[in-house]
Amino acid sequence: MSAAAMAEFLERAGVVVVIRCSPLETATRVARELADGEISAIEFSLTEPDALQALSVAAEELAGRVEVGAGTVLTAEQVDRAVEAGARYLISPTVEPAVIERAAELDVLHLPGAFTPTEVHRASTLGSQMIKIFPSGLGPGHVSDLLGPFPDLKLVPTGGIHAGNAASFIAAGATALGVGSALSDPTLGEGEIGSRARELMYVVDKSRRSK
Repeated sequence: MSAAAMAEFLERAGVVVVIRCSPLETATRVARELADGEISAIEFSLTEPDALQALSVAAEELAGRVEVGAGTVLTAEQVDRAVEAGARYLISPTVEPAVIERAAELDVLHLPGAFTPTEVHRASTLGSQMIKIFPSGLGPGHVSDLLGPFPDLKLVPTGGIHAGNAASFIAAGATALGVGSALSDPTLGEGEIGSRARELMYVVDKSRRSK
């Protein structure tokens, strides 16, 4: 799938969930539970030692149900390793020109992380099709403020987002939402990950229809 096609997919998906846990068995279990909860985009953070292996397993096991990506991608070398493992998209916490360039060479969607107008503009001028807004602790107002001078950008706020505030981020203009421990905490009880995921997807879908 091309970078442009993947950007369209993530926009339709509405939610990208990041998994940041080990060991391999735990990460893949969480991925299965998210898929059962109607999540169709899952990101494995490279901060975890088993991330690439978990990504590879999930890409094969959940093929046709979930598109998997790699997160916390900081170098061009990590781009290559993640794509070889099966990553269909890449996400970073910062604007890294070398990562953007290598992802573009491979025609793989990459979402750099930005927070300020300067960072957002830099990511855009480097060719980024979607931009991760991180952290999103300033709330939905930060998203709408950024869209003021950059109305055509596709922003994906990430961090601290859950079913209780997702609608506000969608109303503020977020293209999709990046969600972490609210859905991927491995200590959640049996069935709770799937239940929370379905609740969040309901909120996102309802919010989009009402816009």
